[in-house]
Amino acid sequence: MKKVVLYLFILLASQSVLADIFHQKIQADKKRGLITETQAIFYEALRVFSPDKLPEQYRVKAISPVKCGFDLSFRIKRKWQEFDNEQKAILKPFISRPDLPYSYISPSGRFKIHYTTTGTDSVSSADMDHSGVPDYVEEAAEAMDHVYHVEVEELGFKPPLADQNVDGPELDVYIKNTSGTYGWTMPEKIISQKPDIYACYIVLDNDYTHTPTKGINGLRVTVAHEFFHTIQLAYNGRDENNDGQFDDIFMMEAGAVWMEDEVYNYINDYYYYLPGFFGANNVPFDEFDGSHEYGLCIWFHFLVKRFGEPEIVRNVWEEIVDYPAIKATDAALRNRNSTFADELPLFYGWNYMTGSRADTSRFYPEGDHYPEVHIYDSFKFGHDTTITTEIVPTAAKYFSFYQDDGASFTLIPTNVNWNSEVSSNEISLSIVRSWGNPSYTDLGGGVQAALVTDNNNLWKCVAVTEYPGGQISFIPFETTNNGNVPEENLPASFPNPFVLKNHRVTTIPFFLERAGVAKVIIFHASGYKVKEEEEYCAKGLNYYKWDGKDNEGREVPGGIYVYIVTSDNKIIRKNKIAVIR
Repeated sequence: MKKVVLYLFILLASQSVLADIFHQKIQADKKRGLITETQAIFYEALRVFSPDKLPEQYRVKAISPVKCGFDLSFRIKRKWQEFDNEQKAILKPFISRPDLPYSYISPSGRFKIHYTTTGTDSVSSADMDHSGVPDYVEEAAEAMDHVYHVEVEELGFKPPLADQNVDGPELDVYIKNTSGTYGWTMPEKIISQKPDIYACYIVLDNDYTHTPTKGINGLRVTVAHEFFHTIQLAYNGRDENNDGQFDDIFMMEAGAVWMEDEVYNYINDYYYYLPGFFGANNVPFDEFDGSHEYGLCIWFHFLVKRFGEPEIVRNVWEEIVDYPAIKATDAALRNRNSTFADELPLFYGWNYMTGSRADTSRFYPEGDHYPEVHIYDSFKFGHDTTITTEIVPTAAKYFSFYQDDGASFTLIPTNVNWNSEVSSNEISLSIVRSWGNPSYTDLGGGVQAALVTDNNNLWKCVAVTEYPGGQISFIPFETTNNGNVPEENLPASFPNPFVLKNHRVTTIPFFLERAGVAKVIIFHASGYKVKEEEEYCAKGLNYYKWDGKDNEGREVPGGIYVYIVTSDNKIIRKNKIAVIR
């Protein structure tokens, strides 16, 4: 069984790469001005409905179906007047209610299922109960009723808005051949604004032979997914910048995929979207690229396990009425004495605890079925090491350090900045052999780590330690703080050695007891001065960044350098830096 799962992960990972190639090509050409936004949407639609009509440069073979056409349908409708007549002719069937000859009311009376038994959109004629209604249609109706019961009556979400009595009071569901996607929800009519509430209908596939999860189970997860989109649009389908795309689409898709597993826990279609998600470092939490947002469903699995209640997902959508998705999530978490910035690094830490490292009682209940994260870089830990790297807001990177005795330390720095402008996304991460340094966090075995940055409140880290024969330890920690840190407890300059071809700067930390002017002087070991600079600094922990150049702007030769930091005519810091060219 594990070999089958591994094969599927490899297959879906390759399909995700192909999808990313298509998306990246479209986005790159749009950015370069080679195609317009409208053309980009048109090509995305062709990929779903008529891939043979795509220009040659956008054709990618053996690509898996698009998970959901929800966002695409909305963007086509919002940009409709910008398409030419030929494009409109191709796209019109996608955003128009299908015209199907038969219909069946679900047992609850809430849904009308439209279908045909002839042509390319036909459902199977199998009718085992001799009711006169194809079994597939009855399965769709039962799934719609079951999903309503779970999502509205059990989980407490708002019911979707009625479809304005189009073809009766029921919510209409159309079954047709959707070979390029699982299905979609069409936001047909906006009923109110701020919040933006929509009346919708749903389109499902007629057999689910083209999707990773096939047949009736493919139908069921799609019903759970698309019905949750209709619920989301009863809260707020925000498009405040009026660009034709839902502002919260990344969260809407992540939530809809999570809901599939909440309603049909035994199907696990969401497994197919995890390889691409776990295989990426330094990707923003709110990335929307046709792949990442589906794997982001794992965020809701994390929240539900962390707080022990699925109600937290509903609370997020209750806050989305007033706030964009991340701010809404932060608001829901603050009601539980936490914040988005507190939970994000833990989330990335949990994502390390999968596959062979899974602990299904402490972390993800199904984590042993998940792929393992991609490690950004690995190092043999033989001596004190400092890494300086850049991480974009709401993203993380995974760095692994290993010893000859089998022990390993994985450090996961996270940029938790989601609502402020900063000039730099640079962070330095130090791992050292030391005991009892209060500026560092103990990882056990005489190993300590520190996260050093200019913006303390915007960074957090998780360390995962693994010792042979011992339990894996999960250690969250924050940046070196601006408290009264004695000079002897400050981290050394970093990186050190300073390799000019690899590092842009080396950072010298120093502490001032009160605000004032600090002077940094750097000497070559032979005694001649190469750099001198003064600047006014705040009280507390400060950082001087040296780019390896002298006062004339010339790159210094390799060798040992001594730096001295003074303030009020007193030396407050002195140490050495090894420069390597």
